[in-house]
Amino acid sequence: MSMEIEKVFHPTDFTEASHRAFAHALRLAVGLKSGLTVFHTEAHNPSASWEEFPHVRQLLESWGMIPPHSPREAIIDLGIGVEKVSAAHRSARESVLKYLEKYPHDLIVLATHQHTGLYRWLSRSIAEPVARRSGEMALFIPARSPGFVSFQRGEVSLRNILIPVDIAPSPQLAIETAETLVRALGVTDVNYYLLRTRGQGSPGVIERSENGSGRRITLSDDRDPLKAVLHGCDKVAADLVVTCADSSGGVAERIMGSLTARIVRLAPCPVFTVPAGLAFEGAIPEILLPGF
Repeated sequence: MSMEIEKVFHPTDFTEASHRAFAHALRLAVGLKSGLTVFHTEAHNPSASWEEFPHVRQLLESWGMIPPHSPREAIIDLGIGVEKVSAAHRSARESVLKYLEKYPHDLIVLATHQHTGLYRWLSRSIAEPVARRSGEMALFIPARSPGFVSFQRGEVSLRNILIPVDIAPSPQLAIETAETLVRALGVTDVNYYLLRTRGQGSPGVIERSENGSGRRITLSDDRDPLKAVLHGCDKVAADLVVTCADSSGGVAERIMGSLTARIVRLAPCPVFTVPAGLAFEGAIPEILLPGF
């Protein structure tokens, strides 16, 4: 598979949760050799917050990726480009969406506060609607989770990846995406847990990868798909969930949110979502094996 991620987008509100999400966006940009846009928007005088933007060179120096007191060119030598954008708005959500409409990106990395119940409807959270309406790949970093990239050291702790294979429109796409992320981050010895639930009931499993990035382990859980995913996260100590964003649904989904949205909202670890309609060049066809 050839998954081209040339532009990473990270909206920030300068909170601690956003800083953790920024660390993931920057580490991915370095691994993917891509551009990174850090976007901040506020109602009044956005330039007043300019100094609050994360200091990229300082962080890369603390990660040991460039020498201390490096010039700006050192970032370019890593194969990445960083742009900081500050804009005024009447609606933060619409400001982000308008920017993405004018300047499309391939991956959005967001902090999410995982609001539930009535508070979710009243909150000003923009993570879910931005990811849904932009139609791009998205990585959600829960505010309550440290994630898999250390802000202080840039180290990657990504060993256990949970992939629900029969509740997503394209399980093969989710698996290929997970393997691409692992390669980009330079991680080895990864466990890919393929979780089958009683949900939509895909009839097979995907052929074992030969790229040596890790092991594929099949899990089965007969409970409700959402409960199965959340239980699976705890059971395998998941560092990341990767799933294709489901686009079907009716009135119930408009009220409760799609299954993917509920996983994003409740998972104890980061969640990477891939639009089901996304096509990668040279994607490997799905191969069904008996006995799954």
